[in-house]
Amino acid sequence: ELQGSRLVQKTPSHSSWAMSHGYVEDSATDSNEEPQDAQEPEGSPRVMEVSQVPIDAAPWVCPFQRCGKVYNTKKAWLNHGAGVHGWNFQRNIESRTRARTGVRTHTALQRPSVHRVDKGKVVGEVNPDEACEELASIHRRRTLMQAQHGVDRSARLAWALDTKSRANQLYRDGRIREAQLLYVDCLTALDDSVEMKERNLATPLVIFNAAHADQISLILRTYF
Repeated sequence: ELQGSRLVQKTPSHSSWAMSHGYVEDSATDSNEEPQDAQEPEGSPRVMEVSQVPIDAAPWVCPFQRCGKVYNTKKAWLNHGAGVHGWNFQRNIESRTRARTGVRTHTALQRPSVHRVDKGKVVGEVNPDEACEELASIHRRRTLMQAQHGVDRSARLAWALDTKSRANQLYRDGRIREAQLLYVDCLTALDDSVEMKERNLATPLVIFNAAHADQISLILRTYF
């Protein structure tokens, strides 16, 4: 069709003609709207190599290699991670922050959770070495109680007095830890007023903290 001095080609659809010739129409977009990221083709392998970029600092950079998109806002950056890579960037930030501040991480929480107890009361967490020591102590007490099962109290008292004398000698020789174990054996053999389960856990911490043999003897006299 000729209009004035210009020749205009009529097409059924201007949009379809532009797309068929490699052109893309500019659409009116909000200047404040975050750009949408292109989705990965379905079935394509996800690139899981994460770089050491400090992702908790602006500008917000995608830590995945071969991507590296940069965003000016944290919200757009989080949306990109969840939508394109299926990756929770926020959780990654929190784990790194916990590692820097000394807060227990998920890996640390998987370690054995063993507590010191005093007559069944939790008094504090212990490290793995203390946990192994506590388990060995529980096994020692259980073995002793099985050996003392069915023995009358007078025989147990005689055994405890003999064990106490040996413990006192070890204490005077400076073998404190061995003496402590024997003192606990004395209490375990004589303390028949609690249930079996509670006795398996009972470790009087005051014995471990006693500074002098006379203090320990005073404690033992309350049981004899």
